[in-house]
Amino acid sequence: MPYILGGAHAIVAQGDWYLWLLTLAGGYAWAYSSFLYRRWGPRHSGTIHRVTKLHGVTELTITLDQPHQFQPGQFVFLAVTRSAVGLPDEQHPFSISAIVDERSFRLSAKRLGDYTARLADLVPGDEVMVFGSYGTFGARGLATGKAALWIAGGIGITPFLSLLRHLAEGKAAHSGDIRFVWSVRDQADAIYLEEILTLADRLPQVHFHLHVTTTDGRLTAEGLEAVTGDDGTARRILLCGPTPMMHALKTQFVARGARRSQIINEEFALR
Repeated sequence: MPYILGGAHAIVAQGDWYLWLLTLAGGYAWAYSSFLYRRWGPRHSGTIHRVTKLHGVTELTITLDQPHQFQPGQFVFLAVTRSAVGLPDEQHPFSISAIVDERSFRLSAKRLGDYTARLADLVPGDEVMVFGSYGTFGARGLATGKAALWIAGGIGITPFLSLLRHLAEGKAAHSGDIRFVWSVRDQADAIYLEEILTLADRLPQVHFHLHVTTTDGRLTAEGLEAVTGDDGTARRILLCGPTPMMHALKTQFVARGARRSQIINEEFALR
């Protein structure tokens, strides 16, 4: 709304054609995302099948009423439409951390704010609306069999979990060497360590390393070279984690000779 009001003010003050165009385009985008998307956007009704409370993270396993072709590494917008705790009917984005089958999938939400904290109060049978799925992070990451470097920070591990499971189940072929690094604040935050090790054990091309910042320091491109064995500039680099971490690593990799086109990152924000 501030954008529309600002555009209207600019039109009154100046009236150039491009101001009309920008204001109309922005107004339509606002109206679509706020009102029309819920009616016309791709959506799937479903129910909460399981709620699992981990260290700072709530896992939601959701079963849809109709099948949907999810892809590893994608994300959805989740809206809880009916719950015993009266959670607001709002849309929030979450990456898919596991695809169970064509109707069921798992979301992993870090408890950071009021909404994500209240997800832990949901119970099986609560009704949801799922919008999506969206994103090409996984498709681009698996599009080549070349050597890859996967870097996750904190809850940014979620799309990599679905990618790793996809490979372990033989649903995609990736013969190239994969160096996989997960950075967490402390050991207690590594809630998916056992799952990762179990899946990676079935994939000889995957070499996993856990980086704990309280003991190992902040993750850097130079530090990554020490644990992965090369500087990463010849690999396809996948990044997902806090925005400052991704931007810093991308800058460091480019400075070391990597091309921006070989770096794939997934921007996300939790509310």
